[in-house]
Amino acid sequence: MKPHPRIRKTVKWGGVVVTVLLVLVWIGSGWWTLAYFRSGRALILQRGQVRFFDLADRTLFKTENWAVSADPRAPSWDWWFSLQGADGAWAACLPIWCLLVVALLISATAWRFDALARQRARHSSSPHPVRNARPGFNALVAVAVVLGILLFAWMLRR
Repeated sequence: MKPHPRIRKTVKWGGVVVTVLLVLVWIGSGWWTLAYFRSGRALILQRGQVRFFDLADRTLFKTENWAVSADPRAPSWDWWFSLQGADGAWAACLPIWCLLVVALLISATAWRFDALARQRARHSSSPHPVRNARPGFNALVAVAVVLGILLFAWMLRR
């Protein structure tokens, strides 16, 4: 099977860029608020969270609207998930750190796969096969991702 270095490098460096952007957004959201409103729904980036609101009254926010505001006081972040609903309206809050962890795990896995592929390519002419130095690493990353997804689903059910 021929390796695909362009795909690996794109995922690897794309993961780094996404991770850095998420860190900047997460830190900036402590001081800044970015909001998008449209027909009873709102998407707000604030205090380290992405907040989704679906209001029962569709007459609110009839037109599409963007809003940006700054809070010069000391920054603050909300660290955990939340899901609330009443009378046909609901609100869900997703902390940006969990998106950051997913991006970081994907990027780390891509870096690891690229290192293994380069190592195998370097030693392909050698009579001795190259063994994975850490065979359980990929399984550990997969378990961490599955546990993160299960934790997120459990928090949404509460």
